[in-house]
Amino acid sequence: MVVQFAKTGDYAMEYDGTLINLFALRQISEGGLSPKEVADQTEKYRRDLARDSFFENITDLGQGSYDVLFKRKGNIHQQKSVYFVRRNGWVMRIARIAPDIVQIQGNQLTQDASNLLKANGLAAEGTVWLWTDAKALEHNATTVEQQQGLDLYRWEISSLAENPPKIQLQLP
Repeated sequence: MVVQFAKTGDYAMEYDGTLINLFALRQISEGGLSPKEVADQTEKYRRDLARDSFFENITDLGQGSYDVLFKRKGNIHQQKSVYFVRRNGWVMRIARIAPDIVQIQGNQLTQDASNLLKANGLAAEGTVWLWTDAKALEHNATTVEQQQGLDLYRWEISSLAENPPKIQLQLP
């Protein structure tokens, strides 16, 4: 996941990778679904994702997994919060928590969801990058560096047990 966030409130969020439908994965792993029912479930979720115009690509990989490309741009002053994927099943959120404070954070998987992924040989791992010119009030980034006048915060995700990425930014 790559996030760009300007102190003006402008943001861009991009995810290019694998997205797993945990509901479908649970049904598939518990068995009892015919191959046609599995195909129907995965196609139903693909169509549901496709209703969101921010998805530029959704390719069914089978077993409730999808290769996706998601790109969203906007300004946080025009809405209180934005989500990847959606509010009731989000992976990453940008939210105004006060008029001049924005919080960008990843969601924590439940232990049940984490166990389901592990049982199916899947992992939630990767890197989250945030480029910003806003002042950080607090964060739990793995590393922080300056590049081209911007702060680059990086979170290396290697385990489902880790705290998800989180940063609070001060807006002028």
